[in-house]
Amino acid sequence: MTSLDAAAETQTGVTVGDVDVAVARANLDKLAKRFLSISGAEFLKRRKNRELGEVERLPGFTRVLAVATLLD
Repeated sequence: MTSLDAAAETQTGVTVGDVDVAVARANLDKLAKRFLSISGAEFLKRRKNRELGEVERLPGFTRVLAVATLLD
């Protein structure tokens, strides 16, 4: 663990290694549907292809993006 990882763990209590991919995908899907009216898979596809467009301006976009970054 790097010192940056240790600092992040100290502040949040969670490390990237603690992320369950299935749980992250389920949460991403739930949030994307709630805030962006698209599935989590669609969000990831659009993000990968740099085709997010108007969804970037919707309330809740940053919440969805935060969960998506856990899957990178």
